[in-house]
Amino acid sequence: MSLVLLIAELISASVAILLSFLSLYCKKALKDRGIQRSLWTPVFASSYLFLVGSLLAILYTFSVDLMAEVKLLEIFFHASWLAGLGILTYGVYSYLRMIEKS
Repeated sequence: MSLVLLIAELISASVAILLSFLSLYCKKALKDRGIQRSLWTPVFASSYLFLVGSLLAILYTFSVDLMAEVKLLEIFFHASWLAGLGILTYGVYSYLRMIEKS
């Protein structure tokens, strides 16, 4: 089970890194067009916190051996976290496409 948790954490960390780059690129694209938005600073901060959380969970996975039931709950937690990150990343990507077309 800890291999599944490790894979889920690595995927979450990868999506958080992607979200960080997309939000920084959006902020730069808006600044180049003279549009000052404060939305992308919190988005970048949240993606950074997701990344830190993923890295801490990876360390936790290596250091603690829990009961199988608790690990199953963690898998569901990380699956929902990954879905949330994926939706947020898609939203940022769609917004970036709209900005670049204008």
